Amino acid sequence: MQTNTDVPGGDCFRACVASILELPIHHVPHFCGGEDGDHWFQKLAAWAHSRHLAAVYSAIEPLSAPIPGYCILGVRTRRAEEKGYREEWIHAVVGYARVEGNGMVCYDIVHDPHPNPSEVLRVLNVVYLVRNIR
Repeated sequence: MQTNTDVPGGDCFRACVASILELPIHHVPHFCGGEDGDHWFQKLAAWAHSRHLAAVYSAIEPLSAPIPGYCILGVRTRRAEEKGYREEWIHAVVGYARVEGNGMVCYDIVHDPHPNPSEVLRVLNVVYLVRNIR
């Protein structure tokens, strides 16, 4: 579960990384926090690389070849809409990507790290952590 629910500055993304990798949250950096929060993906990619993982990011719309398995979904929630949070303040949840028989990509939400989960209105992006075999 996330340890900070401030908006902005919460650590939901960090909690999702910890959940997927089965690590205590304090073993995962707060990639999206601080003054350097705009460079979260670069920080994630460097941290993942040091653990023989690769970080893969995609906006949902152009994603044509999903990676089946656990992922981190950037979502817009009902709470964000009701409180009027800025569009760039998105929430992270753990998802599971699967491809249906008709080729459609589906994302099931399997874990919301917020202590008081809110309805997900739309998925905006996806981040995968995959084994780097090089």
